[in-house]
Amino acid sequence: MNTHRTPEPTQPRAPRRTTHRPATVGALLLALFMAAMEMTVISTAMPTVVAELGGTLHYAWVFTAYMLTSTVTVPIYGKLADLHGRKPVMLVAMTLFLIGSMASGQARTMNQLIAFRAL
Repeated sequence: MNTHRTPEPTQPRAPRRTTHRPATVGALLLALFMAAMEMTVISTAMPTVVAELGGTLHYAWVFTAYMLTSTVTVPIYGKLADLHGRKPVMLVAMTLFLIGSMASGQARTMNQLIAFRAL
C-alpha cells in the first residue's frame, strides 16, 4: 500500500478585510446613547409638554408609541440587516430616528407627538 499522499494545491489567500472596529464600536455606543437620551428627555419634558399641548389623557401613549414601535421593528431591522448588510440598515434606522426626534420637537398637538414618537 502506498501511504504517501500527494499534497493538494494551495489556493491563494484572499486579502484580509480591513475593519474599523473603534469607529464601529463608537457608532454603536452613540446610537445606544441616543436611544437612552430619547427616553430620558421625554420623561423630564412631559409635564411641560402636557401643559402646553394639553391632552393629559394621551400622556401614556407618548411613551407607549415609542416602546411599541421599537419592539416591533427590532426583528424587522434584524432581518433587513441580514439581507442587505448592517451598515445601510443602521444608517436608514438612524435617519428615521433623527427625523422622528426632530418632528417630535415640532409637534403642535399630542396626536402629532404620539405619531412622531412612533416614527
